[in-house]
Amino acid sequence: MGAWGLGAFENDGAFESFCRVRDGKIDAIAQAFASALAQADYLEVDAGQNAVAAAEMVATAYDRPDRKLPDDIRDIIAAQAARIRDVPELIGQARASLARVLTDGSEIAELWDEVGESAEWRERVTDLDRRLNDIKGA
Repeated sequence: MGAWGLGAFENDGAFESFCRVRDGKIDAIAQAFASALAQADYLEVDAGQNAVAAAEMVATAYDRPDRKLPDDIRDIIAAQAARIRDVPELIGQARASLARVLTDGSEIAELWDEVGESAEWRERVTDLDRRLNDIKGA
């Protein structure tokens, strides 16, 4: 799976999208959501990881980061926050993508189940969805 932890950015799949956003390519967030939502039958692990990371970027841009998010990542997202907030539809896309990640036919969910960490991973994704839902106007 290429993951070293349960966090949104603790996997190989999310790193590329994060670097693109760090470099000012905000469209990487919408692309991550579009990719996850387009995979109706079976969601590949990379698309799932990217969607979770993109959703965390949106939540962080609205000052609702994961409490375990490292400061350096938080700072990088904060530098792009205004541009992320300029696209408010990302909130709904993030929530729809997280719902897809948690459903049957999601490789990332299956892999976390195989290693016995599904409950904690699902709780973190559900917490992310709650933080997105708390954004005014969401």
